Amino acid sequence: IKDGDKKIRIKVGMRLAGLEATRYVGKKGVKRNVSVIFRVNEALLGGGGGGRYVCGFLGRVDDI
Repeated sequence: IKDGDKKIRIKVGMRLAGLEATRYVGKKGVKRNVSVIFRVNEALLGGGGGGRYVCGFLGRVDDI
């Protein structure tokens, strides 16, 4: 990955390892998408962890 390449987006799952990866690649200037989010607190963690985008599974919330 080239540092500062504006065309690269990395999608990571909302897990501890995913948040660690989000922080790591964020320091390299890569934009991140945190996915597999089911709850509001997970979205807040993903965004607070440096995710540029967060993707929630709203259909799953409706199923509950």
